[in-house]
Amino acid sequence: MEKLLEFCIHFLYYLKLKNKLFLLVAVLFLSKAEAQNVSVLAIGDSLYNLGSYSKAILQYNQISENENTNFKLAKSYEAIGNNPKAILYYKKIVSSNPKATQATYSYAKLLFKTANLKEADSIFKVLSVENPSNPNFPYQRGLIKERQQDSTAISFFQETFKIDSNHINSAYKIAKLKLKKRKFSEAKPFINKGLSVDSTSIRFLMLKSLHSYHTNNYHQAIKDYNLLLQLGKKDEKLHINLADSYYKVLAIEKAIEQYTLLINEFDDKNEVYHFNLGICYAALHYNIKAIKEFELAISLKYTPLDNEYYAISRAYKYEGNTKQEIKMLKKAISENPNDEMLQYQLLLTYDRFYDDKKAVLTYYEKYLKKFGETGKMREIAKYRVSELKKEIHFKD
Repeated sequence: MEKLLEFCIHFLYYLKLKNKLFLLVAVLFLSKAEAQNVSVLAIGDSLYNLGSYSKAILQYNQISENENTNFKLAKSYEAIGNNPKAILYYKKIVSSNPKATQATYSYAKLLFKTANLKEADSIFKVLSVENPSNPNFPYQRGLIKERQQDSTAISFFQETFKIDSNHINSAYKIAKLKLKKRKFSEAKPFINKGLSVDSTSIRFLMLKSLHSYHTNNYHQAIKDYNLLLQLGKKDEKLHINLADSYYKVLAIEKAIEQYTLLINEFDDKNEVYHFNLGICYAALHYNIKAIKEFELAISLKYTPLDNEYYAISRAYKYEGNTKQEIKMLKKAISENPNDEMLQYQLLLTYDRFYDDKKAVLTYYEKYLKKFGETGKMREIAKYRVSELKKEIHFKD
């Protein structure tokens, strides 16, 4: 009996020792596996940070699936442009853990990027409600509404700026939309906010120059546009507005430089540039050059040409070539036969050019027959008819 009891004690002790050894082996095995995971994860992170995303994916796929690795896989697939795969991994995270804010945010941004606007907006709406002090969520909703051409976009940008008055991107969006609506005084503080942070910001200087131009502050617009040119900004619209600003302040030579640049560097077949260049030449009485540009504008234009023909007639007038002046006025009238002022200008030219007062009288009477009841110049024309009749009577 004593020997049996001793055997039992030894057997239990052996089992206890064996379990401890098993547990120790298990712990060591798990620790080794965890260490391997940590090592693989570190390698994957290093590859990701260096932009080697496909190799990072291979490393992450060696680790047991969990929220952390799924997020890293989603970011990696997104980085290489495999958006369907990225969306798949984001969905896994969000469906299993709706409170995973970072993953939900990244998922919504990718939906926006891939034009799944409605779904992206619904997610950002929830995030905004859950995180009312976070300015980025209403900002993202504003971007979505802007993409949808929804007029409520500005309200989300304003909400963003209300939460964070240093959110410069929202200030830019508000200023841009205010300018578009021609609410110039409301746009100005947001433009100033952006420039107070960065006085050489191209995008805010563009808004400032547009503000100056559209509020007829042409001297300031010239300064703004020239600063943009110094900073390397160069586009067609900038030069168009700069040319017009120079013309408005009578810096005609500078306007000529800009229209010449527009023709040479952007569009030598643009009839408006040639016509405006002709106007500038005419303003300086470079009439031959003006006529050349007007004729070029006409050759390039397929719509009514009354303005161009009239401009040419004025250039011929200053050259003293009345015959060509009359010819161009007649062409202008043929393009726009209901323009009273063109017809009246032709009357004045006849009156100045012809010695035959009876013929001149006939032209005035034709004018009055057409415009005598409504014409702006009818009273002056009637007075001139009376004068012509007197001149003809006393001459006869």
